[in-house]
Amino acid sequence: MGDSLPAIIVGGLLLLAAAIMAWSQHRLWKRTSHHETGDSLAQRHARRRYFRRMQISLLIAVEGVAIPLGDWLPAIRQNPAIFALYWLGVLLLACWIGLLAVGDLAATSAYGRAARSRLDQERRDLEAQVAQHRRQQATQRRTLPPPSLN
Repeated sequence: MGDSLPAIIVGGLLLLAAAIMAWSQHRLWKRTSHHETGDSLAQRHARRRYFRRMQISLLIAVEGVAIPLGDWLPAIRQNPAIFALYWLGVLLLACWIGLLAVGDLAATSAYGRAARSRLDQERRDLEAQVAQHRRQQATQRRTLPPPSLN
């Protein structure tokens, strides 16, 4: 059991990290889900981001259990084929977590670009309205008779 200590420490740290990640994501969800923005793109992004990140947290927790379990179970340690398949599965799970994280980064980046594009368009529209309003004001000033000096 003495040689299992590193696996137990790594597994415990992974479980702790997964719990902190899930807790912080849940807090963010609770804090932002009550805001009715009327923006379906933002709501859809927030909902998908929540589920992606909770899935990542859950899979990290599974890794946190799988690492010490694979080190501790005698059936896995004594049979080379099962040992290889088990650790290959743990490695593939870690790769899947990495791919999910990259996907989350890409989705967040794409949402940021889309939101920025929408804001830029809204800014251009507002600037055009201001320019039109100023032209109308200038035209009205030119058509008014000069003030009388009486």
